[in-house]
Amino acid sequence: MLEPADRSDERRKKQAGNRINETVDNYLDDDRVESPAVFEGDAAAASHLASLSDADPHGVNQTTWLLAKANARTANVSITDVKRALERFDDDLDDPGHRNAIESHLRNAERAYERGENALERDGSVKRTAKDRARAIRQFMTAWRQSQQALDTIQREDDPAGHHHDARRSTSERQ
Repeated sequence: MLEPADRSDERRKKQAGNRINETVDNYLDDDRVESPAVFEGDAAAASHLASLSDADPHGVNQTTWLLAKANARTANVSITDVKRALERFDDDLDDPGHRNAIESHLRNAERAYERGENALERDGSVKRTAKDRARAIRQFMTAWRQSQQALDTIQREDDPAGHHHDARRSTSERQ
């Protein structure tokens, strides 16, 4: 539990909590989200929490770490979904342009994920670290968006008639 020092800190704490709470409805399951709003809200929350670092350094450090790692996991699961979908639907991907697009989105997702992980490894003050974690979350959002674009392309290629086959669900059900 974060301990605010004054009313200004209390307001920032409340803003951060509101941003986190707004994202809950965007979860499809424990690790999958339907919207980048989760990442946007969590990055904003981490930024708000950075300003509380003097009042409660331990609480800010712990909360921003948990936010960043949750977003990293969500991005990583999405990347894994792309890899599984590629394996599962490999024979159905006939268009070389679509395959190249999928592989490009996957590479972009992996690079963004790596940038996010690198941002988590930076050292600094609690305030600086919280801001780095907000940046990491934004990189995880980029990774998620890129992997979602890859999944959308797989889905279109697998079912060009638009019968709403969901590559995400198919890969998550195989776990």
